[in-house]
Amino acid sequence: MINKKNLSIIAGIIFIIGIIGSLFTYRSIAAVPISEEKVINNNNVSSVIIDTNNVRVNTYPTTESNIKITLDGEVNPNIKRTLITDDKDSTLLISYKEKQQRWFNFDISEVLAPLTLNVYLPEKQYDSLKVSNNNGYVSAKKLNVTHFNINTSNGRVELREINSQKVIAEANNGIMDFKDIMAQNIHVKSNNGRIMLDHVEGEIEGQSKNGSLTLKTNELDRNLNFTTHNGKINIETEKEPTNVQFNVSVDNGRANILDKYKGNAVIGEGENLIKLTTHNGNISVK
Repeated sequence: MINKKNLSIIAGIIFIIGIIGSLFTYRSIAAVPISEEKVINNNNVSSVIIDTNNVRVNTYPTTESNIKITLDGEVNPNIKRTLITDDKDSTLLISYKEKQQRWFNFDISEVLAPLTLNVYLPEKQYDSLKVSNNNGYVSAKKLNVTHFNINTSNGRVELREINSQKVIAEANNGIMDFKDIMAQNIHVKSNNGRIMLDHVEGEIEGQSKNGSLTLKTNELDRNLNFTTHNGKINIETEKEPTNVQFNVSVDNGRANILDKYKGNAVIGEGENLIKLTTHNGNISVK
């Protein structure tokens, strides 16, 4: 027989479910579409700074002569949104910020139909591109940038076909997914999330606190420094290295280097240092 205490618990659960259902329904109905576009007519722009929160950020090349910024998606009318662009001399600042107009905003529409900020940059060599996004996916494709810097608190970072001297990418919570990157120096860090590097060329420093680190490459005769605290390190190379020194450290796990070595090894003159360190996880180079 159900006592009063159990009835109270059941009633409380039903009440909470009803409130959540009402909020979901209300926010879905309240969401309104938004579409905004800005055009920057400044051929001198060589440095771009993108500072955003709670939005997906995509950066693409364009054959057009002007820079174009578009903002599309569905929004909650209870949140004030501001898209600002400011170009001065050779620097363009793109800023998107949100401010709640009510103390409580449960916005399911943000999950179902996220806002997307697309930035189209005329094809040329840029001195720098810096993207800071507090919550949201960040991607960049087919760009030539001397200094590339991406920082996101919560969200995936995806880079494709980037030519650069230096790439710095850091994510607090999110997957780092790079493919076809040419750079002299690459620094990639994720506190919580996998790091996936597919044909990323250059000297690489990769750090992951919780998550695996993988690299697929043509060759390994270069400096690499990979560190994970909880996660495996996997490297696949099409050509065996001829001039490297492997410095391998595994606390809890196993190491297999080219099916020949179980730890440190020197191949050739050992002029290139490959340092692989993990606290919990296996290390594989094949």
